[in-house]
Amino acid sequence: MACLAGILIMIGFKLASPKVFKHMWVIGKFQFIPFIVTVTGVVGIDLLKGVGLGLLVSIFFILLCNMKLAYFFKREDYKEGDVINIDLAQEVSFLNKAAIKQTLAHLPENSTVVISAKNTVYIDYDVLKLIKDFTNYGAKNKNITVELRDFKSTYEIENSLESKYVS
Repeated sequence: MACLAGILIMIGFKLASPKVFKHMWVIGKFQFIPFIVTVTGVVGIDLLKGVGLGLLVSIFFILLCNMKLAYFFKREDYKEGDVINIDLAQEVSFLNKAAIKQTLAHLPENSTVVISAKNTVYIDYDVLKLIKDFTNYGAKNKNITVELRDFKSTYEIENSLESKYVS
């Protein structure tokens, strides 16, 4: 029993060494807090309940991060003929679809919209479908010129060939 306990302590120390704690601290609070809650739960309660508690806290932080604004759009009074820039954020999830849809629906007629994915790492499939549908149908109905910039090839959405407008 003592030998097994010694092995478990060494493995636990290697998995949760001070270097790992420091790394999680450097990454940021959205990773550090769930990590600490999980470790504390595993040590203080038991393995299954600790992992479950850590999972719940992680889900909370994921939802909190995804509820942030998914794009940067200066809300001003735009009129016909204006160039409107929409810069997508680093992560755009399905939780942001309604806000993007609302913004695209209220763009003025006969304007130009530039949608940039330069800073994105992830765009949800539903949001990509929304952008494609707006480009193919909604924009044409309102005579809006859409320019797509810096979308990755994995998004399967075609970037505009020419950049006529400067952001």
